Amino acid sequence: MAGMSDTVRAIILDVRDHRENDAMIKALTFEHGLLTFIAKGAKKMTSKNAVSLMPYSLSDITYDHKDNRDIFTLYKAELIQSFYKDDISLLAGLSLISKLTLSVLDDENSRLLYKEVMRSFMNTGTHDIRLIVVIFLAFISRLLGFEAYVEGCVVCDRKKVVSFSSLKGGFLCLEHLGKEKVMAPEILRQLRYIFKATQDDIAVVEKLDLDGSVYRLVAEHLFIHTDLDKRAYDFFVMTLQ
Repeated sequence: MAGMSDTVRAIILDVRDHRENDAMIKALTFEHGLLTFIAKGAKKMTSKNAVSLMPYSLSDITYDHKDNRDIFTLYKAELIQSFYKDDISLLAGLSLISKLTLSVLDDENSRLLYKEVMRSFMNTGTHDIRLIVVIFLAFISRLLGFEAYVEGCVVCDRKKVVSFSSLKGGFLCLEHLGKEKVMAPEILRQLRYIFKATQDDIAVVEKLDLDGSVYRLVAEHLFIHTDLDKRAYDFFVMTLQ
């Protein structure tokens, strides 16, 4: 009912200062998609909600639910799990996933995104953030309708392929190789796995021992075919060096 408080489980994607002691929280929920909250007094040392509103946390949020509102007043937050750790590469990877999510989120894909973001964050406890990120980038390509063609040559559909082109969007046969270099069959096999994978497949993908070029090509494919901001990805790569 309008005007009643409600509690929802949410993934905290972004936290920003709002006025002197308040914070503006952007959080992804399964039921309602993206919600924006104002957490009054969240920046005060005495705030009981501060620890539950850290970026990259899963929390139960009780808020002032009113229909036809874009921003809601947060009453209380209870931390379920924090994925925030003192690891710059991990934090850069979580930031990249969060920023991409905020960039592509809409009413139609919010539940699918919630599930994949949740799996991505959960995988940080047991898997390499670099692998989590590359699977997420491939997922975003598919979500936006720019799925790489890895069933055959992207030009002629010939099944015997020798290379991959991010620009052309898929595998290439020898006849349509152009200026691309011939790639090892194992790299092509790894690309095929990655472009079809979700976070649920990470244990299988991990066994492939991905070649460094695979990470680069997957990212190139996404950013060549979309207008998504690449700066968060570039910073993530820099933290790995």
